[in-house]
Amino acid sequence: RSPSRGLGDVYKRQEEYCQKIKYVNDDKWGWLTTLHILDLDSLDIEDKGVYYGASFFHLDQKSNYMIYNTYTSVGQKTGLIRDDESQIKLIDGRISSSLHMKEYGDDLHLFSWGFRDGSSYYVLDRSLEEVSVIKDIAPRESIQAVRFNKDYSYLMTFLRVDPLFVFSLDEQKLPELVGELKFPGEPRYLQEIDESSLVSLGRSPFGELELSLFNVSMPTEPIRTSRLKLSDYGWRFIFHHKNIIIYKKHLLIKGPSEYYLVQAVGDKLILKKEIELLGETRSFFKDNKLYIKDGRLWEEIDLDD
Repeated sequence: RSPSRGLGDVYKRQEEYCQKIKYVNDDKWGWLTTLHILDLDSLDIEDKGVYYGASFFHLDQKSNYMIYNTYTSVGQKTGLIRDDESQIKLIDGRISSSLHMKEYGDDLHLFSWGFRDGSSYYVLDRSLEEVSVIKDIAPRESIQAVRFNKDYSYLMTFLRVDPLFVFSLDEQKLPELVGELKFPGEPRYLQEIDESSLVSLGRSPFGELELSLFNVSMPTEPIRTSRLKLSDYGWRFIFHHKNIIIYKKHLLIKGPSEYYLVQAVGDKLILKKEIELLGETRSFFKDNKLYIKDGRLWEEIDLDD
């Protein structure tokens, strides 16, 4: 086969690929995102499309959503497309993470934020039409952490003093702000331990890596019951949900070269062990033990010790 013919085949494949691209917006600078669906029974992979300009995808129980952030003449907007449909819903502000969205039945709950107006809490129906919205939450503060559960949603923002906002979902189509707590620091990640407790990982006002425990058994009056300094250098830590594992009120927090094993005992946080790491790591909990492997041998830690 001649080189020119081979090059023609390459051009043809490139042309076919370009014809599959769906343009989400007309921004000059963007990137391509490919959505694949994996069938867990057959392990077949279906290509659902190639998108230009998508910021990220959110996959939920009933639908998948493509999100992109853009700027308009009236300020920053976020566009949402549901299940590969052509209709785009624009809302005010920016959605920073898939963790800031969750389906409740046929409705989608999400938090967006803009620097001037603060955060907004949207509820959208299956057609992405607005069901309800709460605006002007913490003006001039950015969203740092969000967590949804069956009965409540939680929002943490940051500027100088960090509020924890508690929203009741007694009426899921009409969330209601019922509680607020202000405390110093910069929260970056939020997760439940049980129905009445939350943990927040972030930086203290002095830049330390800090873990906080909150009692939310009374949603109208959340309380920070414990704070634990893990490191003097909070800037070294990557605040990603994959770096934090919670198991039976034990928390395993992965730093750049160390693990922190923490236990929540009542309203207190206790550092049980700091584990230095060497090379690539693997870790998991089983029964009442923690297993860790780095560049050396497996280490077994009894959680009862």
